[in-house]
Amino acid sequence: MTYRFPHKPRPSRKLYFGMGIPDFHCGFIVDVPTHSHGCWDIGMQALDHYGKRLTHVVVFGDFGNWESLSRWAALRANTVFVQEDVALANQKLDELEARARRYGFRVIFLEGNHEAWATMLEAKYPELRDHINLKIQLRMRERGWTWVPENHYFALGDLHMTHGHLKGVRDPSDYIRRKGVSVVYGHTHTYATESMRTLTGEHAAWTVGCWASVDPAPPYARGDVPEKWVHGFPIFQVRRNGRFQMGYRRILDESWTELEDGTELCARPKAIQRRVDEEHRLRECLRKKYADRFYVPGGSVTRPEPLKGTEYGTRAVRARIVTGRQ
Repeated sequence: MTYRFPHKPRPSRKLYFGMGIPDFHCGFIVDVPTHSHGCWDIGMQALDHYGKRLTHVVVFGDFGNWESLSRWAALRANTVFVQEDVALANQKLDELEARARRYGFRVIFLEGNHEAWATMLEAKYPELRDHINLKIQLRMRERGWTWVPENHYFALGDLHMTHGHLKGVRDPSDYIRRKGVSVVYGHTHTYATESMRTLTGEHAAWTVGCWASVDPAPPYARGDVPEKWVHGFPIFQVRRNGRFQMGYRRILDESWTELEDGTELCARPKAIQRRVDEEHRLRECLRKKYADRFYVPGGSVTRPEPLKGTEYGTRAVRARIVTGRQ
């Protein structure tokens, strides 16, 4: 008896090799970081390890926490201002850009729902465009990176990537049912995968965890313990014929991971301390720069009269205070 393949298998040359950076939530609430320094250090080591093999690095959105634009936070005396959030995010993106230039990979930035807060505010108040448009403030054009709007997709072969802030999606299988393609997404801070056969073929979906801080839990967790949150990052390989393979490396205790070739990566205390010191100097410099406009002795925010038609606690008031356009 002779076995016959339903479809004759054909080898195909590898075309793309990439790594994902899940929700990082770079920023501070009061003086507590909302991002994980250990995960960032391991991620940068992974980029150095893969080096010139990489063709793409995909940022899966919510790179910044954007507390200054948050619609969930009221105007508090310790709320950060837009310039601080932007400066901290650019500090990390500069580090990523240095590796992109060194190794020659392309960076894809998927807009997350936290970045979309600025987009929604800009749509309501177009005069704030130069101050809060994150595509401009994060220098996407100058860096030569690709910006993908929220709930849009970036595709490599048969693999589609998005942030994942889609109403009604409870698990990865919902993406397959609704979109009919293979999808990798972030947003949930969890790791899960599902596969399904449909009339258009076999598809799979993944959610890829986060690099956000879990201890203490950030305010947007709304009091819930993030017990299902997972630290890690995806690795994907795409062939010329569109077929792909997905891998995932968990980061344990924000300090250790093992790559598929057996290489161990451990968070480096000296490198982390250097980054913490850089963040502290940056924040201190900005607070001194804007002290006369936004702060009074003791560290409280100077609250001007609200804009006509607005109230304290709205994103519009916070953005206007930050830009000084009262």
